[in-house]
Amino acid sequence: MLVATGSDQLVYRRPQGVLGGQVLGYQADVYIVFPSGVKDGAGGVITNPPNQVGVWRIDVVAGTGSRILTSDIVGSMGGGALWITPVSGYTLGDSLVRIELATGQQTVWFSDPGRTIQFLGVDHAGLPIVWTFAGGHLEIWRVAAPNQATNFYSIDYTGAPAIFGPEMQQGLLVADEHGVWFGASDGLYIYDAAGFRKIATTSGIPAGPCQ
Repeated sequence: MLVATGSDQLVYRRPQGVLGGQVLGYQADVYIVFPSGVKDGAGGVITNPPNQVGVWRIDVVAGTGSRILTSDIVGSMGGGALWITPVSGYTLGDSLVRIELATGQQTVWFSDPGRTIQFLGVDHAGLPIVWTFAGGHLEIWRVAAPNQATNFYSIDYTGAPAIFGPEMQQGLLVADEHGVWFGASDGLYIYDAAGFRKIATTSGIPAGPCQ
């Protein structure tokens, strides 16, 4: 929809025979993932054609699509890339992979063998923030380049860690020119040039960039 006029404009038609689909994000183009199957409402699954499953880049000017990833197990967009933590069988991912939106090329940016990695978001420079956890120990990292990461927070915890993850935040972390904002059960934190620090004692979830 064009917000200025309120009019609708078709930019891409879903391929015939394909069900479902989720918009991952927008850059100059639109990125959509088509799943391998969707539930049929009766406990079964309707499968999609294998040659349509995966992540597609939609050229909104030409109205055409090209597949850049054949898997429908995808992560999150941020910093001009798609970030995934590949899963092997029932083993949770212990590496962070960057997928170039233009080409689909995959590069491992960070790994922590034996510990689960979760992508939290990107900072104002578009660099990923992740946390790793196992056995009640959690660490948060900023990944500046492949195999170049800074650990800026760690905690041993029982139950749940104080820092809220993306499920609690209802999305990725909030980053602006001041730093990266973290909600927590014991206050509000920021990670900036001065490091990682608490700036408020009231628990809360960042709702948007600080003005």
